[in-house]
Amino acid sequence: MIIDTIARRYANALADTIIESDEEATVKAELKTWEELLKANTEMRTLVNPTIDHKLKQNVLEELISRTRPTPTTANFLRVLIKNKRLRVLSEINSELSELLALSPRSP
Repeated sequence: MIIDTIARRYANALADTIIESDEEATVKAELKTWEELLKANTEMRTLVNPTIDHKLKQNVLEELISRTRPTPTTANFLRVLIKNKRLRVLSEINSELSELLALSPRSP
């Protein structure tokens, strides 16, 4: 239940931002790719491991951002998730975000 609440709050904040900047499809796709990478790649799981030093996680994330070059909105959102120790709920955030965007009048 608490994870759903957390995911909903982050998804709401992100939805407001990407709807305003007309980035819904791009950011949604990029975050889905990151979700899949986290699930598929054992090395990427370092980013969600609570025993790993936060500074190391930030460094790993910055390296991955520089390699994958997501939009600034996606990159900043990932930074917020790392900072607030919420990257582990990315899947739930993506689900909530999809629902919110489907309800948006600007949704394709």
